[in-house]
Amino acid sequence: MFGWGAMATVRDGSLAYLTLRPGEPDTQGRKTYETGVAESPSSSRHRPA
Repeated sequence: MFGWGAMATVRDGSLAYLTLRPGEPDTQGRKTYETGVAESPSSSRHRPA
């Protein structure tokens, strides 16, 4: 995914990982990319309180 590899981490049954997707071209028409962080549905953020 990335030129140097991919990155993810696991903790307590949850998975978080880096994502990459195409972005809008810049003002000179060059390709751009957006990076972000995604997490599995089992992460603590998605667990009921």
